[in-house]
Amino acid sequence: MALALLSGLAGARAPSAAEPQEAPFSPAQERLFEQIRGNLEQRLEHFHISPQSIDQNVLLEEVANRIDAGESEPAILAWLGEEIPKRLLRFAPIDPDVQLHRKYALPFDRRVHWIVSQELSSNESHRGYNEFAIDFAMPEGTEVWAARAGTVVRVVDGFTECALPEDREYAANGVTVLHDDGSFASYLHLRPGIPVGEGQPVALGDLLGYSGCTGHAATPHLHFQVSARRSATRVHSIPFRFEDGTPEGYVPKIWSLYQNRPPATARLRVSVAGSELASGRPFPVADPGSAQLRVEVATADGDLRDVTRDPGTRYVALTPWSLAVDAAGRVVFGRSKPWAPFPDDVERGFVIVAILYRGADGREGFFDAWLTLPDATVEAPPRRVR
Repeated sequence: MALALLSGLAGARAPSAAEPQEAPFSPAQERLFEQIRGNLEQRLEHFHISPQSIDQNVLLEEVANRIDAGESEPAILAWLGEEIPKRLLRFAPIDPDVQLHRKYALPFDRRVHWIVSQELSSNESHRGYNEFAIDFAMPEGTEVWAARAGTVVRVVDGFTECALPEDREYAANGVTVLHDDGSFASYLHLRPGIPVGEGQPVALGDLLGYSGCTGHAATPHLHFQVSARRSATRVHSIPFRFEDGTPEGYVPKIWSLYQNRPPATARLRVSVAGSELASGRPFPVADPGSAQLRVEVATADGDLRDVTRDPGTRYVALTPWSLAVDAAGRVVFGRSKPWAPFPDDVERGFVIVAILYRGADGREGFFDAWLTLPDATVEAPPRRVR
């Protein structure tokens, strides 16, 4: 009888005249099956989870068998409530032998000193199973790269809202990559339009998506963590470190501009209204609305050449909650979206633009322009780690 209920599923077929016919389900059984199937499909769509991630057809076949065996609706729903979480995690082995404090590549362009807005074991959201997670503040649309080779096993895509309450933390787009030792990395709060698919192998440094502000996120940032499955339905993050060329690696600290760039081969001079800035040091601006950066590069003969609008000059808003910057170096202070409020020393004291320059001759230069607005309180420069 279960076959009759499954005839509408992809891949199912009706029996031929030569095959034994199953007795039809009663109208009540058919209604129950359709109700469960419809509810399951709605939930998958609501959570933006793919049908293949839970083997929907196989799951519904078991539902049909249970209806056929006379199980009650509450019993079937209770079984589903236990079975689906297991299926969502079955891509990973239980209790794999993983190396703690393994070194990973940064999941983005290391020429940009992204600010760590939340570090390991900090606040309520980085406790428990998320204990060893790290958040990097970055503007929406920043490329997110695979920090280690593996296989994409989960893609959640389609959420658009930001600054949601904790009970909607599930509404964050993300990619999960399984590694060869059974651990897996999560890249969360991505913007919609993820370019990779489940089952796709990825190499170190491959593009996984673009940073965003989705789910339980106060401002745009990338949440990165490495986890292992500890039971059928339980996972826990595991400690890791980032590569920096040393045997031990490092872990960036909160509100730090960590040093992990390749050596600069071009010297940049950056100024605002004729006054020169020092990279990574506060510079007060008079106009609370905007500022125009001027970028010059030192030539081989010691002269300075204006590269403010050069195609090789790139501007990045390190603090997207407090500024926007265009391709011509014009900085506009303030928020472009109603993100969660920050303390004044963060909101107005951390207004930082990273400047990356690559000339036609291959020379590279880097600069962190830290601007402070009038009346902003700045207690200390960001710490530099590595």
